[in-house]
Amino acid sequence: MRISSTVAVTLLCISCSVMRAQSAESGIGELAAFGGGAFGIGTHPFAGGSTGIAFSPYAVALFDFSYSHFGQDTLRRQSGIEARNSNLYDFNVSAHIRYPITPKWAVYGILGPSLLLNNYEVATISGNGVKAYLTRNDVNFGLHTGGGVRYHVNDRWGIRPELRVVISNQTYVAFSVGVFFNLETF
Repeated sequence: MRISSTVAVTLLCISCSVMRAQSAESGIGELAAFGGGAFGIGTHPFAGGSTGIAFSPYAVALFDFSYSHFGQDTLRRQSGIEARNSNLYDFNVSAHIRYPITPKWAVYGILGPSLLLNNYEVATISGNGVKAYLTRNDVNFGLHTGGGVRYHVNDRWGIRPELRVVISNQTYVAFSVGVFFNLETF
């Protein structure tokens, strides 16, 4: 019994010292930029950014924004309707629940709600048979989930590839690679 408690205390001390080596301890701000591709509703490139604060070595709260040009695709399932110039704006607040592996590496899970604004033009035929386009704006709510890996290049910045699943009227997957900056070190 005494040996197992000694081992447990030793492992706890070692893991705490490894976790404290992460540059994102409690109260440190973060700024990030990322880009990638969205799949599942066609294939579309997207770009975005985020800002947030670490509550501990295990959790970061982030406000995230991304933009994607969806072309003829929309978040609404619409059969027989011709759409064009579709743009998707994604605003979300998410938590990165982290598990530090080494001083430079941490894996994380993502969870958070989002507000998805999809504006596009839809074709209509007027009374005299002329084709015209009307602008539509759809507001959707969604849920972000997924995961990623953080690699701290140094105390100031790092790289984070991630895979997100966005659940809304239509579910899609987004893969991105981003660069994050720890604001305390600047």
